[in-house]
Amino acid sequence: CIPARRRGGTESVSGGKDRAKIDWNSVQSDRGHRADLGCGLSRLDRIPRPCLALVTPPERRCAGRLGEVVESAVRGGVNLVQLRVRGEKRAQGEILDLAITLRRATRGAALLFVNGHPQVAVESGADGVHLPESSESMMRDLLPEGLMVGRSVHSPGAIDRALRAGTDLLVAGAVFSTASHPGVAPSGVELIERACRSTDVPVIGIGGIGPDNAASVVRAGAVGVAVIGAIWESSEPESAAGHLLDRISGGERWTRLMNSSA
Repeated sequence: CIPARRRGGTESVSGGKDRAKIDWNSVQSDRGHRADLGCGLSRLDRIPRPCLALVTPPERRCAGRLGEVVESAVRGGVNLVQLRVRGEKRAQGEILDLAITLRRATRGAALLFVNGHPQVAVESGADGVHLPESSESMMRDLLPEGLMVGRSVHSPGAIDRALRAGTDLLVAGAVFSTASHPGVAPSGVELIERACRSTDVPVIGIGGIGPDNAASVVRAGAVGVAVIGAIWESSEPESAAGHLLDRISGGERWTRLMNSSA
C-alpha cells in the first residue's frame, strides 16, 4: 500500500494557467479506502476476480455527471474504474480534480487507475496508473513506488514488451469493433488467449464489449472486461453494471475457477 502522507490545509498543483486547490485533509480520508481493497495482498492478487472495469468516456459524454454515474455503476458491481482523459488538452490540476472526484465515488468498493499521469494517481490517492501501449519504455522502476501498473496491449509483440516493462494488469483489445477506435480491425478473443498463455498477470478485454459477448472474453481466459458505452450509454448504470457482472460471473472459465478453489 502507499502510505498516506500527513498533510494539512490546501496545496496548489500546477497545471499550465490553471491551478487546483486540494483539500488534503479530505483527500487523506479517501486514501484510507485502499485498505478495503486488498492492501497486504500482492499486486496481482489485488485485481478483482471477476473484474468489471469502467473506463470514463470523453468529458462531453459525461459532463456534470461523472461522479454520479460512477457511484451508480459501482453499486451495480463495477470494481475497477479507469480515468481516461484522452484527446483533450487538460491542465494537470483539472485532471487531478477529476481523479479526486472518482476516488470519492469509488469509496473502497472499486480500484481506481489514472491514465498516463503517475503523479496525479499518487496525489489523488488512486490505486494505480494505466499506461498506453506507446509508453512501453516507461519501466516500473521509473514509476512512483507503490502504484499498481496497468498497460494497454493491442498485439502479441506489445504483450511481450509490456511484461518486460513490468505490469500488474494487461488490458487487451480492441476485442470487438468499437466506436472508440473506428477503423481499427478487432483482434477477437485470440489476443486474450495469447496474453493468457504468456503470463499469470491478470488480463481483461476491452473494445466493443457488452452483455451479449462479455462471457466469451472470460471464456478465452480473461479475469474480466472493461467497458465504456455499455454503461455510460445506459439510462440505468447500476442495472447495466449488474447485468454485465452477472454475465462474466457466469462464464464457464470463472465457474471452473470457483469450483477448483472451493
